Amino acid sequence: MRKSSLWTWVRVAVMTLSAVLAAGCGRERDGSATVRSGIEFGTWTPDDRGQLHFERTLEVPYVAEQAFGWRLEDVVPEAPVHWVERLELPRPPESWEGVLESGNVEISEDGRAATTFGTSMPGDEFVGNVWFVSPGDPMGDCRITVEFEDGRKATFRFRIVAPADGRSPASGGEII
Repeated sequence: MRKSSLWTWVRVAVMTLSAVLAAGCGRERDGSATVRSGIEFGTWTPDDRGQLHFERTLEVPYVAEQAFGWRLEDVVPEAPVHWVERLELPRPPESWEGVLESGNVEISEDGRAATTFGTSMPGDEFVGNVWFVSPGDPMGDCRITVEFEDGRKATFRFRIVAPADGRSPASGGEII
């Protein structure tokens, strides 16, 4: 055994603090669309030129084809990034059309949740996953949880709500 120098103690303290902060990053935050781990939740909305822009929010307008989901903030993958996501709805949608065709998605027995096993690859624009509102989807309280193979995890509680911006709502979305 060798003697510990002051530098060794500083390194141990920094490693311990880093581990504590990393563990804290995985905690659920219900009041924010961003988690300290850099995982954020929100919507993608087109501008006048059709370019999609991401906005952090926990309210998703109930508009057909409204894009929503999560992403790692400002990260473009340089190597494959593996993740598992679970989307939970207040009740089953009328249809999981487009989702059921994917071999990497499992629907729960009660039809309320979809678990996606994903990989973001080099060349992808971002690390994340996007869902789209469809007619017949339920409005109300939802939850999405994402976990990365390195242990980072985030949960977002969000609401699918009637549009407040004058857009026509998708049909069939009673609030639960």
